[in-house]
Amino acid sequence: MVTGSPRSVTSCLYRRLDSGIHELTFTNVSPDTVTELFAHLNAIFDGKTHRDPRLLILLDGSAAGFPPLNRVMNGGKDLVARHPDRPLVRYALIMQGNMRYIVSALERVIQLFRSSNEVRSFQSSERAAAEAWLLRDVQSGG
Repeated sequence: MVTGSPRSVTSCLYRRLDSGIHELTFTNVSPDTVTELFAHLNAIFDGKTHRDPRLLILLDGSAAGFPPLNRVMNGGKDLVARHPDRPLVRYALIMQGNMRYIVSALERVIQLFRSSNEVRSFQSSERAAAEAWLLRDVQSGG
């Protein structure tokens, strides 16, 4: 079950699941995708500090793939500057087929911004496993 209504811009859909997982789904990869992604991430991080529970974020690139890494790096730098006292994050990346190279690079980018963040990739057929991994050892969603 989903809390609230999904927010859609153009190429990155956001919804918060009842479990506390923040789900971001790429519907296409365009120049606006990274802008939309980080608009959602900034909204998720707003008002949060390192004292807050770990955030649980599922990035679903199974339909459209993932945005270019150089743009993600730039958006990540801005996110870190805007939220220097941010909580830890556990990221699950959902991919389709043979995106392993891109997803592996994205995992490294995420950990560059904070090495204690956790990140793991899953095939689209493993969505339930991805959600279970995000929720492990979690008493209440972030």
